[in-house]
Amino acid sequence: MNIKSINQIYQVYKNTSIAKAEKTEKASNVKDAVNISPEAKEFQTAFTSAMKAEDVREDLVSDIKQRIDDKDYVDTDALVDKIINKK
Repeated sequence: MNIKSINQIYQVYKNTSIAKAEKTEKASNVKDAVNISPEAKEFQTAFTSAMKAEDVREDLVSDIKQRIDDKDYVDTDALVDKIINKK
């Protein structure tokens, strides 16, 4: 086995590994940053408020339920007139 240029190969390998190490060090000095736009902040506030809001407005639902129970929700006379007079 004839190994004449082992020193040259070693030098190339050594320089390559040093260059990789330097790139890694330079990359680690860079810090990540996130900038959130004012529109995104406004959207987040609105979305949070919407998620906290109740799905059903109980005051309106209870009023309509009461009017249906009292047979006051639909004006039956007006409904009948509209049905009869429909052309």
